[in-house]
Amino acid sequence: MSDYTSKTVKSCDDTRDCHCPHPPCPPACFEQDFVLSDGAKVHVQPGKEVNQDFTLISNPFSNCGTISGLVRDTHCKPIKNALVKFFDEHHKPVAHVFTNHEGQYLVCLQPGKYIVKAVR
Repeated sequence: MSDYTSKTVKSCDDTRDCHCPHPPCPPACFEQDFVLSDGAKVHVQPGKEVNQDFTLISNPFSNCGTISGLVRDTHCKPIKNALVKFFDEHHKPVAHVFTNHEGQYLVCLQPGKYIVKAVR
C-alpha cells in the first residue's frame, strides 16, 4: 500500500489529530526552552540540608510541529510496521517512522511543507 500526500506542519497548538488516541506531548512541553537532563536521587536526613545542582538541556521539541496519522489497507484495517517517510518540498528525505500495532504514526518536524509517503 502506498500513499502520497503533502501536508503542512501546523504550530504546536494545532497538533492534535482526532484519529490518534495517543496525542503528542502537551503544548507546555513544546513551549519550554529547556528540559531536565539526567535525574538525580537525593537523600535528605532529618535536620540536614542538601544542595543539588541540575543541568538543563535545550528542548529539541520547542520549535517543532507534529504530523500524526493512521495507515490502513483498502479494507480500512490498520497496518502495523508500515514505513512512513517524510520529504521536504524538494523531495529530499528528512525523517521516517514506523507505525505502531494500531497503524498509527507520530513525528515531530520543523514547521514547513512536507511530502508524506507510507509503504508496507
